[in-house]
Amino acid sequence: MTELALESTGIASTGAVDLALALRKNCSLATLRLSHNMLEVTGAAALGKMLCSNCALVELQLRATWIGEDGGKELGRGLLRNRTLAVLDLGADMLSGGEGLAVALRGNHSIKMLDLAENELGCVGARTISTALAMNSSVSTIDLRSNRIDHTGAEGIAQAISRNRTLLSICLWDNELRVLGAIALAKALSCNESITTLEIWKNDIGDVGAEALSEGLSANHTLETLNMNCNSIRLAGARDIARLLSLQCNRLREVSLAYNDIGVEGAAAVADAMSHNAILSSLDLSACKIRSAVVAAIAAAVGRNRALAALYLAENLIALETANGALGRLVRESRMLHTLDLQVNLINDAWIMEIAEALGQNTSLTTLDLQNNMVGDKGAQALATALEKNRTLSTLYLQRNLIGKAGAGALAGVLPRNGALKELAMSGGEIGREGADMIKAAARTSLWVYL
Repeated sequence: MTELALESTGIASTGAVDLALALRKNCSLATLRLSHNMLEVTGAAALGKMLCSNCALVELQLRATWIGEDGGKELGRGLLRNRTLAVLDLGADMLSGGEGLAVALRGNHSIKMLDLAENELGCVGARTISTALAMNSSVSTIDLRSNRIDHTGAEGIAQAISRNRTLLSICLWDNELRVLGAIALAKALSCNESITTLEIWKNDIGDVGAEALSEGLSANHTLETLNMNCNSIRLAGARDIARLLSLQCNRLREVSLAYNDIGVEGAAAVADAMSHNAILSSLDLSACKIRSAVVAAIAAAVGRNRALAALYLAENLIALETANGALGRLVRESRMLHTLDLQVNLINDAWIMEIAEALGQNTSLTTLDLQNNMVGDKGAQALATALEKNRTLSTLYLQRNLIGKAGAGALAGVLPRNGALKELAMSGGEIGREGADMIKAAARTSLWVYL
């Protein structure tokens, strides 16, 4: 046995003690999952002793096991002597100060992925962990989301980033970093030569924070993934990000600005930058308050860009206006795009018809997400006609639309002749039992259908 999964089994601390005793000299178990069990300090102490002698365990998951700060210290003692554990999940474990784990990070040289999310570390705990991280030479991925570290904790993390040369990915979601935290991170990133992924979702950095990060990243040559979702970024911040994307020296391949009020002008600035960018492969502008007027600019940018593979435009109410050909052009210009997300955009039959017409000629899209729109029977019939010609689309999401029996029948009619589609989702709509039966009867064995 190489893997043992005991999540949410109620084994408690006594069970953890027995298990730890059995694993002290075990030479085969590589993965142990004990999350969502009340192991408490006693269980953590037993596992810590086990780690001192075990030389096989590679992954240990202890999320939400109530070990607390004292339990963290007990585990830390074991980690100081362990040489094999590479993945450790201690999320939601009430570690607070994190002192015991910090001591372990200074001496441990095996852990590569560390999850400390939702531990209420605060700024003091974050600084404690950061000081240890600055001296650590093995951790490549760390998750510190939802720890209320604020800008003072971010300053500690920034110092660690400036010194650490092995950290590749850091997640700081929902930590109240705000402007000062963003400025601290920006300064550190300007001289960092290792980090490839930075996730700072929901930190209220605003336009000033976005500007600081853009300036800092203009000197960075390693960051490839930047998630800035839900950060109160508006037009000015969007323009700064756009300028960053326009720089030939930037290495960003995945950028997410979802749930920021950048509006039409901000999206247009990003689209213009995308036209001159040769490496961006994924862009998320969901819930950015953009409208169909800017979709034409995005379509033109997609047509000129030869790297973009995924575009997310969900929750923008793009189809609030009368159909004007913008979405059709977007699909038509998507010669390299593999994934297009248009869910929650008020797309009705008039809009879907222009999409379907372009889809019939498209040879790149593999995933099209149209769930939570207003597609009816006529729209479904247009999609069915497109699927007669299209040979690349493998995933089509149509959940929670207005498609009825007639639309279901049209799609059912084309399924036996389309060999490309592998996944079709139509749950939560109005197709009824009869429509669902038609889809099921027509579906090939290689097609997954969700009704």
